[in-house]
Amino acid sequence: MAGFARNTSSNFLHPKFQRSSAVRVMEYSQSKYEGTTEFGRFHGKGVLHLPDGYRYEGEFQNGEFHGRGTLFFPEGKLEGEWACGKQVEGTFTFSDGLEYAPTGWMYCTDANRQYYSESVSPWGILPTGELNYFDTGVNRVVPLGSYDAGNGIYTPSTGLVSAYNNPSETREPTEQEKEWIMKRAPKATTKDMSIH
Repeated sequence: MAGFARNTSSNFLHPKFQRSSAVRVMEYSQSKYEGTTEFGRFHGKGVLHLPDGYRYEGEFQNGEFHGRGTLFFPEGKLEGEWACGKQVEGTFTFSDGLEYAPTGWMYCTDANRQYYSESVSPWGILPTGELNYFDTGVNRVVPLGSYDAGNGIYTPSTGLVSAYNNPSETREPTEQEKEWIMKRAPKATTKDMSIH
């Protein structure tokens, strides 16, 4: 067979295309990957640290989530099975241990307005008094016209979210996050906070 040379070396692939184990920082996304690679892509078991603090631990194939893996969020974790980068099965568990059920959800619905913490509390629903707007049982002071974004106070006039415990610490939410806050987050409409 003319034109084909047989390589008898056991290491016939260029070094950058061989399977390896490494820690890599992606220059543009600022993500960090620890694990095996193949042909320069995530492949096998690894941990992907995303710049927003989220991380994925599990299996990769051809640079995508593939196989068993867990996505960790501040609010909880999503354990599941992935195929070609898409989740095909999984369970979300909130940081307080409550497992989300896509059907038959029992908390904060029209039929049952209890928070999870109220339903597992030995005291059940507390007697009348100040209404709880939050599962922690602590009502936050939200300035008139502002929204409680769940991770800070969103003020539409500035377009910023400020930290609960340090109002001078601010961040700019994404357009998608602003839209969600304006549509779903509790808004202070009077001196007492009311749901918008």
